[in-house]
Amino acid sequence: MCYNFGSMEIRLLEDKYLKLAHLVIAGGREALLTKEQAHEFVEECRQSGVVICGMSFFVVGDRSILKLSPVGLPTSMSGDKYILEITSADFGEILVKPDASLNTTWAAKEIIKNGLPEGASYVSFTIRTVTN
Repeated sequence: MCYNFGSMEIRLLEDKYLKLAHLVIAGGREALLTKEQAHEFVEECRQSGVVICGMSFFVVGDRSILKLSPVGLPTSMSGDKYILEITSADFGEILVKPDASLNTTWAAKEIIKNGLPEGASYVSFTIRTVTN
């Protein structure tokens, strides 16, 4: 998760989901959420008026997951497990439209409604508050 730290809504989401996350990477700044946690997170974003800028999807495993990476390098390691980003979604085109929070949370729900894409185990979000 990447945040606008000036926002109380963002801070509350960060505090909650960094504690609930199955895995935390990037020096404790990025929460990797399960599908179920992601659904809850997206709904809380919608209720708080927070905009989802993008999503990153990850797999976790041993060295065999490295074949999934186009460059063969893991994103991170957690103990003896590799954490690899396998795909992402960028909502840049709908960020600037009216009702950005509603539109981006709807898009996020659509992406994960039947499970995480590409066989991912976890998702992280880039979020911000609406700015005028």
